Amino acid sequence: MTEKPVLNKTLKWFGKQQMKKLSRPDSLKKKSWLENTPLGLLRMLCKEEIKLTDAIYTAEILGGDNWLEVINEAADIANSAMMIADLAKEMVKVPVPEMNPVKVIDETCRLCDGNGWVWVHEESHAVKVSCGACEGSGVR
Repeated sequence: MTEKPVLNKTLKWFGKQQMKKLSRPDSLKKKSWLENTPLGLLRMLCKEEIKLTDAIYTAEILGGDNWLEVINEAADIANSAMMIADLAKEMVKVPVPEMNPVKVIDETCRLCDGNGWVWVHEESHAVKVSCGACEGSGVR
């Protein structure tokens, strides 16, 4: 597989993670980034970096099962960086050229709906297992 399709899949998947974080009710209650400053947002990003470091340390060094927390904190950092860039864009004196949009084809795995896992029913209970169709990646 070439690098570009992998990048497209990753961007689409990670964009969904960012949107999940921004759509949470507790996120909607927070002050809009448009009412903040780049420095204020940078402070927020630094706090998120500490949380990401803790999550990675717990998962990798201590053997914790919190990789979902790693993904969530990475999405928080990406969202903070996006907010800073959005404010900076407004401060640029010369027009910022629009980027050519990357055509992202919907490559979400249809079996697991992009989750990377499916429920398998065994006797009296259900077990969560890695999706065999996408090998747990959530994309085809």
